[in-house]
Amino acid sequence: MSHRFVGQSGPAWPVTFKNPEFLFSYASVAGLSGLWKEAGSQAGSQAPNRAPSDTEFYWAKVDGAYKRVLAFFESPDRDLISADYELLAGLTEFYGDMLAYHTAWGKYCEGEGLYNGFLALSAEVFAEAFRILADNRTGKIIAYAGLLEDLAKVFETVKQYCFKLHSKVTSATGG
Repeated sequence: MSHRFVGQSGPAWPVTFKNPEFLFSYASVAGLSGLWKEAGSQAGSQAPNRAPSDTEFYWAKVDGAYKRVLAFFESPDRDLISADYELLAGLTEFYGDMLAYHTAWGKYCEGEGLYNGFLALSAEVFAEAFRILADNRTGKIIAYAGLLEDLAKVFETVKQYCFKLHSKVTSATGG
């Protein structure tokens, strides 16, 4: 069994902390990639870097998932219903808010696990929204439209914590 199957559910091979691939993956997800790079260079090993930062990696996932949803609406393989358009409207509004924040303030919060975790969660929600649209799962489409409203509330909380953590940067905005 290959080492690449660590993240799958079910029985897995025992993980040891001597495995650099596992440690780099864990460090990236835990927001410790800077420490891992420093430790890796001291030990003489170079861990691969997925993207310029974890934040940019997760943002690319959000952006890609949203663009897949848009592509679906450009050429749907079925007749669309009002719930589909409600989901698109919610996704578009939420994506627009995220894009504005990410462009203006994301660089200040890129080291924060709560921001990176929120981006990772949002990417998964957007990707699932695409799947349920493509599969014409009306009940889930309606549920996801409601979920986006709750996710937007969580995003407000994430932004407030980032403002508090970086108050020197954001004090001019009253955050």
